[in-house]
Amino acid sequence: MKSLYGALLIATVALSAAAPVQAGAQATPEPALLYSYAEMRSFDLPAYLARRAPQLLPHAEAISHWAGYSSISPKVLLTLMEMHSAALSRPTPYALAHPFGPLSQAPDVAAQVEEIANRLATAYYAQLDAPAAERGLAATPHALAEVLPPATDDAAFAATYARLFGQQPPRLNQKRLADYRIQDVPPATLLQLPFPVGQAWGFGGAHTNTGSGRFPLSSMDFHDGGYWGSDTSNKWVVSAADGRAIRHSSCSVEVVHASGWSTTYYHLSNVQIQTNQTVRKNQRLANYANNINQALCNGGHSTGPHQHFSLKRNGAYQHLNGVQLSGYQIRTGRDSYDTDCSYFWLSRNGQRYCVGYRLNNPGVSGRATAVDGVSRSEAPSARLSWRADITSDYRAVLSRGAMTLNMGFSADDDEGAPASRGTPGLDDGRCQPFDASRRELCRYVRPALGQPAAEEAFAVTDAEVRDGPHPQPRVAF
Repeated sequence: MKSLYGALLIATVALSAAAPVQAGAQATPEPALLYSYAEMRSFDLPAYLARRAPQLLPHAEAISHWAGYSSISPKVLLTLMEMHSAALSRPTPYALAHPFGPLSQAPDVAAQVEEIANRLATAYYAQLDAPAAERGLAATPHALAEVLPPATDDAAFAATYARLFGQQPPRLNQKRLADYRIQDVPPATLLQLPFPVGQAWGFGGAHTNTGSGRFPLSSMDFHDGGYWGSDTSNKWVVSAADGRAIRHSSCSVEVVHASGWSTTYYHLSNVQIQTNQTVRKNQRLANYANNINQALCNGGHSTGPHQHFSLKRNGAYQHLNGVQLSGYQIRTGRDSYDTDCSYFWLSRNGQRYCVGYRLNNPGVSGRATAVDGVSRSEAPSARLSWRADITSDYRAVLSRGAMTLNMGFSADDDEGAPASRGTPGLDDGRCQPFDASRRELCRYVRPALGQPAAEEAFAVTDAEVRDGPHPQPRVAF
């Protein structure tokens, strides 16, 4: 019975047939796909290739670039190369020209790495965008894995991975996957805006790393003017926080920070740092590129000079809603590049900033600022009430020892009657579409009724409406 690595491998097999993986498919996304926080900190790709597969060393930058860009593990990419062409252990002219074998017909190795990494990432994040019930979180075999040919089952993948790297591939962490959409945002004082303190730059709408789709909206573009061919040598991209750098390529840098966070910077030139170099917050990393060939040094697309900034957590692209940069809190929009200030904005000290504004970067003082839409009880309490008008991603936090959670909703439109006391659930709030083209999402995570919370407990609601009035949830504990 195929199970653990089925999603990874069937996604790869599906690539050769150009068969899309639907968000509702009953395949669990496999965290082993990800370029994990631990791997970023410990795996030196060029050194490994120099030692084990020097024939692939000329492609180290392309592999690192697309691993960093897609968030797919370079070890996974190398394992798939070995499985389909033996490019590491028994290189032939064909294997060196087509390391993924029949999986890609792209014209050169860099384009093949780009294709496989991005298609795996697309399948992974499409599954994360599905509701938990559709992600197949039960410990059952991946449904799609049953169509895998014997040569690409999970045992073959694990054996190849172990032979190449002397360890078993990472195992599926069901809880981490289930909790993906409600992970904490970084500490309010961890990240500054990724341009020099004291300067003011423009910004664009939040978007996915690829620029299409609606989840996770992990990325933003920042710019200080310019056009293709202009002088950008004084337009410095800086590190958003202390950390250790990875120079993925001449146009892409990642900085690995504390507690599983990392930030990526793309469309660069004149990179100032090297892999494994320690960098400090506000330290210059590079300029943003002034010509399209450099901005897209290993492929992709860009409409003009700017930096593409993204946030990851434990290797996965992280939704930016609620994240603070230099005290500006991000409110993500409905889809990629949403510029409607009713849906997408940044806020700081009570002021809302819309696309078209320039953000002055004051840096980070080290003192936390309040997060919109969050209420935290300071001590265990038998009764706590809290109300808020929100549009999305509301979270309330209960102290250790908090008891029964009751939730209710009220709205200007069809949100429905309040939830029944003591029985919060999706049906109680009548979370339903306004019509076929609009969407609302509701989720509750709560302590067991009548039981004190052993640790902090959360109440989370999402409510999204593509058009029309915003729901106004009311939550009570």
